[in-house]
Amino acid sequence: MNINVKDLLTLNDNNKYVVVSKIEISDKIYFYLVDINNYENVLICYLENNKLKEVTDEELVKQLIKVFSAELKDDIKNIIDSINN
Repeated sequence: MNINVKDLLTLNDNNKYVVVSKIEISDKIYFYLVDINNYENVLICYLENNKLKEVTDEELVKQLIKVFSAELKDDIKNIIDSINN
């Protein structure tokens, strides 16, 4: 399964999520998903056997959100810089 940033996914809860960010840590790919109809509904998932699995370990979620936040901050800065140049 090939999942990329900006992809739109419908999950088992029948909600549609956009892939906001994607990172690889220790040979595992993690995804930051946001429900397109409820931006407060956020999922952190990983790919296992070609299926998305939700990260349920609260400490891991906190660590991953920090990494995702840093990545997104850089992405936003690059977008703004490209607009201003």
